[in-house]
Amino acid sequence: MNKNKSVWLLFLMFFLGSASELTYGEETPNISIRDLLDRYEQSLSWQESVAMEVVIQSSGKIDGQRIPSISERTFIFRRDHNRAEWLGKKREMDENNNVDLDKCHVIKTIMNGNAFARLTSGLDRPPIGAFINRDEEFYRNSLNRLLCHPNNGGPLCGRMFGSNYKNVADLLIESGNVLLHKNRENISGTLCYVVETRTKYGKVTAWIAPEKGYNALRWSIHKASDDLFDQAPISKRWEVRVNSWLAEFVADDLHKVGDFWVTKVGHMTFSIGYNDDSPIKTRITKHKYKVSDIQIDPDFEALEAFKIDFPDGTPVQIEQAPGIRYVWQDGKPVRQR
Repeated sequence: MNKNKSVWLLFLMFFLGSASELTYGEETPNISIRDLLDRYEQSLSWQESVAMEVVIQSSGKIDGQRIPSISERTFIFRRDHNRAEWLGKKREMDENNNVDLDKCHVIKTIMNGNAFARLTSGLDRPPIGAFINRDEEFYRNSLNRLLCHPNNGGPLCGRMFGSNYKNVADLLIESGNVLLHKNRENISGTLCYVVETRTKYGKVTAWIAPEKGYNALRWSIHKASDDLFDQAPISKRWEVRVNSWLAEFVADDLHKVGDFWVTKVGHMTFSIGYNDDSPIKTRITKHKYKVSDIQIDPDFEALEAFKIDFPDGTPVQIEQAPGIRYVWQDGKPVRQR
């Protein structure tokens, strides 16, 4: 073997051996794609045990025309692994900020590890009723569904419905075929690695920032007509055919809380495109998030969290006791004669 060929083979072996490493100059250490994704996943681990106050303002457009109402959800969110609760209120306002009390309601969903409980009540009005379900499968599915919904703050934790409860980090790690963009991108003054992959749930992209604890300062999930919404293609999921589905989240401001960087301000744009037979062609929903009073791994007992309680006199339906009437009294459901 001649000298030039030997040099070429050595170069090729080196290139193949380091193909999964990222190099962006002396200021950034080499890091494998797997390590990058593991660090991103770890950056989200604070959400397993947290308490915080959340404000979500939501607005929308249909075929380019603004929907006149704006909703505002203000609630305390607490989670301790398989326990969670959302406590607050939802207000509906018109374009002049006049509140429509008929469309406002209390937010009170409590999951204490054994039972799912929800109150149905307008603001400043007697409760309509409460619902309790102790079925394990219902509990598990409800927890996953609620944690992923944008109305409950799901995007703050890298979550969005439609991908079998998998968050963005899960989708990237499980794909096994992640592409790293050659150049980093600047998001609000912070350089980010850009990774993307194709999954059965659509194209997933994340902008990961080492300077912010390897959080994703931006992420998106883009579904085409043949991509899955949970178990079925989006084109077959509803009576009206959906051609495209796009969820995009941007973290506008992150603060360091303990060892973690947590999003305090962010926004999400959710867009749906329909086929030509639909009377509606496009629907766009925007959510603006503000978070405060963040406590990671708090003392939930001191916070008196996850305690099911409703106003006395509230009618209660217990799923496992069909046909039996209950009323909430002194901290428990009382059977009515």
